[in-house]
Amino acid sequence: MPITTRWHKIDGMDALDIEGAGIGWTLLPSLGAKVISLRSELLGQELLWRTPGRCFRRQSLDADFESADLSGWDECFPSIGPGLYPEYPWRGALLADHGELWTAAWECQVSPEQVSLVTHGVRFPYRFEKMLEPAGLGIWRLRYILTNLTDHALRYVWASHPLFAARPGMRILLPDPGRLSVAFSEQGDLGPFLMEHAWPHTTSARGEPIDLSTVPAAPRADKLFTSRGVVDWCALHDPATGMYVGFAFDPALVTHMGIWRNSGAWPPTGPAFHVALEPGRGKPDWLETAVLSGDACILSPRERQEWTVLLCVGRSHTFAGLTREGTIIERDEPRS
Repeated sequence: MPITTRWHKIDGMDALDIEGAGIGWTLLPSLGAKVISLRSELLGQELLWRTPGRCFRRQSLDADFESADLSGWDECFPSIGPGLYPEYPWRGALLADHGELWTAAWECQVSPEQVSLVTHGVRFPYRFEKMLEPAGLGIWRLRYILTNLTDHALRYVWASHPLFAARPGMRILLPDPGRLSVAFSEQGDLGPFLMEHAWPHTTSARGEPIDLSTVPAAPRADKLFTSRGVVDWCALHDPATGMYVGFAFDPALVTHMGIWRNSGAWPPTGPAFHVALEPGRGKPDWLETAVLSGDACILSPRERQEWTVLLCVGRSHTFAGLTREGTIIERDEPRS
């Protein structure tokens, strides 16, 4: 399936527009290959959140993510939260906030069927590749390749980090995950770090009922993680319009799903309203904790690892889920 591309400038940086399979992308290769726009031709709408009043600008390796544009879609690796690398031979090396990839410059190559992006580690010796390929109407395949360039094993967590524009009443859908663990909860509303909750209905630390699958109108900010290998898709659905955007993947390779709901509670400098669906490898956000809990990934010496995620966008008022091939599952409507 062919694609069309166009180069232009945004905030002084080279920007690449990509069109194909009913979806339009705009990305900035020199700013972490950040996707700053994701557009659906079918829906006629922008899917990603853009923080008002913040421009796109190049960031230093140890930049605070909160001080940047807080928009669009980044990749996080080898950690999501900041910290220190826990093991030899890089013990004590700084782990940047949201990882090294979102501030890195990426090389970009374009063909009629694919956009290929690649970058290399700064404090850790690896090669990280990402390929974007149309895979059907409303479906794009994201192929990732990670290569260890040394003779030492590298521990890591990875997460894709798209901030989807949201509004109250939208639904976060996923197959039954059992229980989810808390990575962050504004003012401790969901209890302490790693506390577990049933999905989707649970209670707050004050004993109030909460529907975790619905984007609330009241200010809230929560980050939760599934357990290893229990889901193979996740989606954001708007019952009012039928819009859905989601991901499908092999849970043996994309092992965890992070869910970030933010309805105007974060950041304090200028609240945003978005939902991040974060397919990932390893949990939680902090590599040190992931290593201690046994949920970090290991890249063996000179090893090459590959995994794939399907981005799926469309409209269905009866949307109920996704297959691993990216086709939708629709719920049965009652007969009148």
